[in-house]
Amino acid sequence: MRRKRINVRAGWPTEPPKPPSLSPYLLHNSNPMKSYKSGLFSLRKLPRIRCKMDLHVNSILSQCNQRFYLLKLLRSQGMSAVQLEQIVQAIIVSRIRYALPAWSGFLTVELMNKFQSTLKRLYRFGYTTQIMSFNDIAESCSRDLFHSITKSGHCLHELLSCYAERPDSLRPRGHDYVLPVCSKKLHKQSFLVRSLFDCV
Repeated sequence: MRRKRINVRAGWPTEPPKPPSLSPYLLHNSNPMKSYKSGLFSLRKLPRIRCKMDLHVNSILSQCNQRFYLLKLLRSQGMSAVQLEQIVQAIIVSRIRYALPAWSGFLTVELMNKFQSTLKRLYRFGYTTQIMSFNDIAESCSRDLFHSITKSGHCLHELLSCYAERPDSLRPRGHDYVLPVCSKKLHKQSFLVRSLFDCV
């Protein structure tokens, strides 16, 4: 049997280890090895990238469902309803709100209903005093972030440089930036373009 020489310093055989394959749900009909070696995705492969949020949403909901047991233990130890609602905001709602403006525009109705079902469970089990709306949470996060980046001191303010301000103002508006012309669905669903139209 042929023996492989071992590189003592590196700790692996003389042949370098195989690079890890890219995630299968991001690429469709692409060559992961070629993309790994080049270090950059080829521009010809960008239209083949599929934006699927199922795995991301399922990961978030899985974490939220695991924290229901913690809420059950806290209530069994005598924690009040007001304190439980604060815990819900800290460990469940905050997880849903994390980076929500960046990916909420790409959610389907089915995925949004999954989030709404989790919020309804919180009310049904008595952890909240009212049913929270996922759409309201997403809209408030996007609106607050957009108003923040319109300030010159914000780190994301440079993203608005390509949307020059209008010299004339015919009526009061939420902002003075020019509305972009969108031809692609994914472009319309992105945070910045979506906010420019929603906050007008």
